[in-house]
Amino acid sequence: MNNRGLVHLGLCLCMGLVLVWGATAQAEDVLLVTGNNYPPFADESLPEAGVLTALVRAVFERMGYQAHMKHMPWNRAQKMVLDHDALGTFPYVRDAEREQRFLFSEPLYIDTEVYFVRADAAIQFQRPADLRGLKLCRPVGYSVASLQPVLENNLVDMWTTQDLETCFRLLEFGRIQLVPIGRSVGRAQVAEQFGDPDYFPTLDPPISHNGLHLMIAKDYPGAEALIRAFNQQLRDMEADGTKAALFERHHHPLSSSAEGQ
Repeated sequence: MNNRGLVHLGLCLCMGLVLVWGATAQAEDVLLVTGNNYPPFADESLPEAGVLTALVRAVFERMGYQAHMKHMPWNRAQKMVLDHDALGTFPYVRDAEREQRFLFSEPLYIDTEVYFVRADAAIQFQRPADLRGLKLCRPVGYSVASLQPVLENNLVDMWTTQDLETCFRLLEFGRIQLVPIGRSVGRAQVAEQFGDPDYFPTLDPPISHNGLHLMIAKDYPGAEALIRAFNQQLRDMEADGTKAALFERHHHPLSSSAEGQ
């Protein structure tokens, strides 16, 4: 074989090795944690474990990672991230207390928080003082920042439960009068429990508009770079229509403002 043939053979072998390596290379595995009982965004029983679970997984795939999901109680999920036993957790509301320990992505979704009440409730609500003497329910691990106007002034009593399902059960039995939660989450949970998303009406005006985020511990190695890369891929998915298509696949609007009261 002449020199030209040897060169050609060498090039073929090199190209073959590159193709084999490319075919067998795998994305780096990362562990993310989220909670249950937070439809339509995060729940093991939902298709793809919820629309935001599917979105976060897709973003990490575009970053070059294979995301594995673990479902935990919300407080334990935060602890796993703080202990670096998991890379990140979602979907969480951003508040001052969490900002001391976590970095936040740009919003995955913005939900409108409202008070769910019984259909026979006679509550005239325009300002926090109108709720004086009532009881509300908040699951353990949920942010209470948006409720400070009624909690700081001792206008209402807050009951805590392990999950949102129990809150709505207490509302049904009349043990409490208010379930403050994002409209999307509340309607999905009520539809699952009672067969009708409008079984419990909501009070107007809304409490707040809450972004739902991915959180990474501030002291996680490379946390700031990871958040930047995540945000860039999320923006790219919004720009090219991938995010909208994903939400459409899950039969959920991109904005909670499109939903009924």
